[in-house]
Amino acid sequence: MSARMLSAQVLRLPMRWLNRRNACVGLQWLGDRLALARVSHADAPRVESLALYDAPAVQRARIVRGLSNEGVFKQAQVHLLLAPGQYDLHHVPAPVVPAEEMRDALRWQLRGSLAYPPEEAVIDFVSLPRPAEAPNKHNVLVVTARRTVVLEAVAPLLDNGIDIEAVDVPELAQHQLALCAMRKAEPRSIAWLAFDDDTCLFTVHCAGELAFARRMLLPGSVADEAADAVAHFSERIAVQIQRSIDLYERQSGLPAVARVVLGPHVHRGALATLLPTQITAALEFFSPELLSRVGLTAHAAQCSALTLPSLGAALRTPSVARESQRAA
Repeated sequence: MSARMLSAQVLRLPMRWLNRRNACVGLQWLGDRLALARVSHADAPRVESLALYDAPAVQRARIVRGLSNEGVFKQAQVHLLLAPGQYDLHHVPAPVVPAEEMRDALRWQLRGSLAYPPEEAVIDFVSLPRPAEAPNKHNVLVVTARRTVVLEAVAPLLDNGIDIEAVDVPELAQHQLALCAMRKAEPRSIAWLAFDDDTCLFTVHCAGELAFARRMLLPGSVADEAADAVAHFSERIAVQIQRSIDLYERQSGLPAVARVVLGPHVHRGALATLLPTQITAALEFFSPELLSRVGLTAHAAQCSALTLPSLGAALRTPSVARESQRAA
């Protein structure tokens, strides 16, 4: 299976692609805000827009209509990202079943882990890389979301006649950012840490594949600039990163993490000062220059922790055009 999660076919959303679309729009509802990115893929990928809009829930349909009238979605495939709290991730061994039965087998396997009936779950998965020493070890990263939550998120788009290529998750958007920044599939393991208002997302990428993902709650208030609060934040996150790296290296059988890229955050300088006491991997700050070849530097002012996931979704190469029948 490709890395595109929760595809329109899985969700039974309408798709009416008649021509290849040479742009991709990534967007994510974040409470009363909308993060949106548009990337042209006509030749080489190029960022055309990156923005964060005020978007109260009751005005979402109107906001989408206005963006549509401005041409934001013109000739573009659309990837909608779920927000933290709208879905769950599960690292599990792959059931030994035929590929066409995998999703149903995972639904049965995870039935005790869901907070709602399994028949109400939308489920998709991506295979994790297998270590050379254990090629038969097959683990998968499974995404589960309640169907009603997903349908509520896509409704403002569908109500305005905008087809959705995929409902994506930030873990895979972050993977796309990592691939673009690395420029080639590095054989080493490279980790990324990104932040939003309340959580941080730690992912590891190896040989061009997403190999590990873990979301963690942020300690304390980001607005608290007191020295002891910043120290507490840095210490808690540093310990969580160290534990995550240890878990990944112990369980995956893949190369050790060689580098950790830290995303934008008001306290990442303090975190970077403390991290070398916890881990041996080299540290690097994410900046627009890492993606200068796709024109991100021209949008540096809009480049933030909240807009980067949508950019990652928009950097995904548009899929080959196809004509799909509307599901009954």
